[in-house]
Amino acid sequence: MNLQRTNHYLAECYQLPFTNEAGQVWVKFANKPPVIRNPRTVGRQRSLYVRNVNGTEDDQVEKFFGREVEVPFANLARRVKNEREKFASIDSQEQTALLKFVAAQAVRTLGHRRCVETQAGQPVDNNTFLRVMMRQLWTMSDRWLRTPPKLRFFTTLPYVGEHFIGGDHPVTVIHVRENPVWIPRDEPIAGITQLNDILTNPNYGFWLPLSPYVCVSVQPQDGVPSYLPPQPLEPQQVRQLNKLLRGQSKVFIMARDRESLN
Repeated sequence: MNLQRTNHYLAECYQLPFTNEAGQVWVKFANKPPVIRNPRTVGRQRSLYVRNVNGTEDDQVEKFFGREVEVPFANLARRVKNEREKFASIDSQEQTALLKFVAAQAVRTLGHRRCVETQAGQPVDNNTFLRVMMRQLWTMSDRWLRTPPKLRFFTTLPYVGEHFIGGDHPVTVIHVRENPVWIPRDEPIAGITQLNDILTNPNYGFWLPLSPYVCVSVQPQDGVPSYLPPQPLEPQQVRQLNKLLRGQSKVFIMARDRESLN
């Protein structure tokens, strides 16, 4: 059986808006100098989504991602790349595709596998990782499709010099906890939180850069389904989001230009 063993945990269609005019993306692996790569070679691991079903290897998870997640998202990714800060509308099908993509990208990465193994206290096999991954993907997708969240879009434009970056684990989950003691400046703390605790919190946010110029935040509904066109972020806000993303991307970060990787 010819299984699909080249498994991208960072979908090629997601990388597209970060590519330059030649269709390539700048990537910085760990502490090595930045290099320019074709998206086909970035963010992949052999047999990551291959599972064992009754003694037989199976690639249905990889096919599911292609059919149900990546293909519906690809057209929206192209629109975001082309329209940039003028991205001003999103229909119901595009919104569904985006929510499925954010949910999938939050759990399909090597970073999430490390999280699962940290909670388990030991390495886990593919079957265990894929079972947890699909359960969490279903939990997010089901909740968001039954009770649509709001989508807030942001842009780095018209400012120059600060743009969104991507990485091997690009979904940043911000879980705000109300502190009984008011603190003027509260630094973010990285940690592991149960998914249901996040989804039931009225102040969560799933942040995903969609291009160097546009970012989306999935947040609890407040009566407005989406905020468009994208709202400009101050450069320091972009730097703060990029800092969080750098901190959780342990394999590589990527950008449209070399300067953004420094």
